[in-house]
Amino acid sequence: MSKEITKESNSYWNYRVVKKGNLYGVHEVHYDNNGKVEYMSVNPVPVEAGSREDVKWIMRMMEANWCMPAVDFETMEEIYENSLSSE
Repeated sequence: MSKEITKESNSYWNYRVVKKGNLYGVHEVHYDNNGKVEYMSVNPVPVEAGSREDVKWIMRMMEANWCMPAVDFETMEEIYENSLSSE
């Protein structure tokens, strides 16, 4: 899981699959000190960067959290579906 921890708190963010309506996308999801979703990006994160290595890093960070449940955009709660790994 990718984490960015601030000096003032233990909050962090990572890339997560988010369900917004009937569509899924990869968003930046930010957590509070207790690990609860605090907010997330409105739109999916584009995969573009200044170099091939940076694009590779972004994609690896996105893939690293694929095993985690998707997050519902409206409720900010995790969605426990049958299986994301078989899709």
